[in-house]
Amino acid sequence: MNSAREDAHTGGHSTVHGAPGGLAVSAAGYTLQVSPKTFEAGQEEAFGLRILDRGGQAVRDFDEQHGERMHLMVVRRDLVHYQHLHPSLGVDGTWWVPLVLPEPGVYRAFADFSVGGEHDPCVRDVFAAVVSYAQGDPARPWWEFTPERKAREAREETAGREKG
Repeated sequence: MNSAREDAHTGGHSTVHGAPGGLAVSAAGYTLQVSPKTFEAGQEEAFGLRILDRGGQAVRDFDEQHGERMHLMVVRRDLVHYQHLHPSLGVDGTWWVPLVLPEPGVYRAFADFSVGGEHDPCVRDVFAAVVSYAQGDPARPWWEFTPERKAREAREETAGREKG
C-alpha cells in the first residue's frame, strides 16, 4: 500500500513551525484539500484535489503557465519516483487526474499554480532535486536547491538589466 501525503507550495517561505517552504498544506492564503487516499502499487486511481481560498471556497480562476492551469508533481520521498501531471478542473472546483504510484512508499503531492499573476517557483526546486538524483548525485531535500535557484535568477535578472 502507498500513502499519498498532501503538501501545498508555500511561496518558498517557512510557514509552519519553521518547516521549509513547500511542506505545508496551507500557504499564501490558499489551502490544498484532498481526500485521504491510499493507493495500491501499480493500480490507477483517480486523485482529486481542490485549492481553497481564505474563505474556504474552491478557487476556479487559475492563470495559465506553460500551457496548463495546474501542474501537479508527485514525488516519492526518496526521489526514486517522480511524476509531473496536469489535472483537469471539474465544475465544482476539484482537479482530477489518473494516478499510478509504481511502488510502495511515502509520496508528496506538490500543486504548482498561479492565481492573479502570483506564482511561486518552489516546484522548480523539487524538479532540480529529482534531476540531480537521476544524474547520479546523492538524494538531497529539494529545499537545498532553493538558494542555488535564487542566485541563478538574480544573476539572470542583473544580466537582463545590463543588456536592456
